[in-house]
Amino acid sequence: MASRPALRESMDSPVDGTRVAFGANDPLVLRSVALYRAALTQYEEGTLDGANFRTVRIQAGVHLQRAPSTRYMVRIKAPYGLLTVSQLRALAAATRWASPQLHLTTRQAVEFHDLSQEDTPAILDEMASVGLPGWEAGGNSIRNVTGCPLLGTCRWQAFDPVPAVREMVREFSADPTLEHLPRKVKVGVSGCGGDCAGVRLQDIGCLARSRNGAAGFSVYAGGGIGAAPRVGELLADFVPASAMPSLLRAVLRTFDRLGNRQNRHRARLKWLVGEMGMGEFRDVVEKEYLEAGGPPVDWVGEEPAPAPGAIAANVPANIPGVDQAWLQHRCQPERDGRWAVTLAWPGGAVPPAAATAMADWARSWGNGLVSITTRQEIVLHGVDQARLPQLFAQIATERPEQVISCPRVVSCPGAPYCNLAITRSGALAQRLATALRDDARAHPSSPLAELTIRVAGCPHSCSHARFAAVGLIGGGARLGNRMIPVYTLFLGGQEDGLKPMTAAPTVRIPAKRVPEALLRLLGEYRQTAGADESLAAWAIRRGILAPANRAVKGGEGG
Repeated sequence: MASRPALRESMDSPVDGTRVAFGANDPLVLRSVALYRAALTQYEEGTLDGANFRTVRIQAGVHLQRAPSTRYMVRIKAPYGLLTVSQLRALAAATRWASPQLHLTTRQAVEFHDLSQEDTPAILDEMASVGLPGWEAGGNSIRNVTGCPLLGTCRWQAFDPVPAVREMVREFSADPTLEHLPRKVKVGVSGCGGDCAGVRLQDIGCLARSRNGAAGFSVYAGGGIGAAPRVGELLADFVPASAMPSLLRAVLRTFDRLGNRQNRHRARLKWLVGEMGMGEFRDVVEKEYLEAGGPPVDWVGEEPAPAPGAIAANVPANIPGVDQAWLQHRCQPERDGRWAVTLAWPGGAVPPAAATAMADWARSWGNGLVSITTRQEIVLHGVDQARLPQLFAQIATERPEQVISCPRVVSCPGAPYCNLAITRSGALAQRLATALRDDARAHPSSPLAELTIRVAGCPHSCSHARFAAVGLIGGGARLGNRMIPVYTLFLGGQEDGLKPMTAAPTVRIPAKRVPEALLRLLGEYRQTAGADESLAAWAIRRGILAPANRAVKGGEGG
């Protein structure tokens, strides 16, 4: 087993520690690592059978990679995406146990690939020492609770939801009564009606609201992004922030009791909500909630209003080596008058040296906190406006590919890591990103910068490809006597905001031709689109998409 060099001494301030879900050596996190260590020891000694060990292993976030591999993946959660610089540095240092890069997931977690089984407890110990859990990063439990990129700092947020979300995460962390649900449950939180966390695509979605000066949430239930997508419906119009743990527990108990345990393919919460109907489901949850003595909740009301719109941002101009369109799209003012700077990592692949550099930038130029986003980005928070030019100059010098204005590319890891993957989606994401950056250098300040391209290695669509403006879902096609990897191109989706829409399938493209095909499509859009014409509207006008309603089951989809 490899030796463990000491981590850098923590530089986090007490304020930082109250924002993230867990501090260093938190007993809740340490307990879960101890459970995994004990199970592994029993398995190795022959006193725990393989099936029962597998249940504990997956619950701990330790997954066997694609067969016939004997290597493992460890998934570490960043609750609601927020990290301190010490946690980010620790993640970078821990790559010495695994493949030499971090993989950012679309649920604000971090994966380490290619570990030996004997090293898995050590990496979990190391993560626990800085307050990062792996428990419930797998299994039929509450997965990582996701949040919008500026949760707690957004200019439009109804109130600061971080304390309430932190309490929810800690309330349900390693709760043995909720670790064997019919299927996994995904929870997401947005701070305003802009809904950057896509609450209606979650099993349980929470949208922060303020009513008569009181802080609370609208709660949605029954969403999902997979091969049978569904938009969540309004379960409770206004739940006081203090009542959220009780409300969520009532939903989870209802699901635990009534969810389908016979058919795994119909076991997610969206199927239960769909089969019961929201009215009946709400009645059962309300009864469960009231029997537990929860405070008053407004169950039925009007849908929340969307956010008022983007804030005009006076970002610095004429920074050498920095595309002005990148400044406009990747830099946002925060609630306290400071700024957030977003760095994109195509396919979620982050070299450890880059992660360490971002931690240094966050400490030197920001407030010492960073966020992982569901778009595989890392956000540096709390940068003084006067210091933005210095930060941009440093990024342009050390990571020049970051300051190019081009579409984001989001991807699941795909083959060779995932047992379900059909194609190498992660590798395609890297090829796409290179091609798009080269294209952006030839077309500076391109209007394509705000597009997100999502690549999935199979129809489960972990990258949210079915709701993307441009989505690619991997499959296979026969060419003569052999099978070749192909991708179905989806266009016109929308995942953020309170009215998500599914993308529409168009053509199938051989994997090796995808970058070329997308560059031709996006180049035509750039040249012929009208002012403020969306890709979906342009594709309909050009006859690429039919003007069909792309609503999905559940609430209205568009």
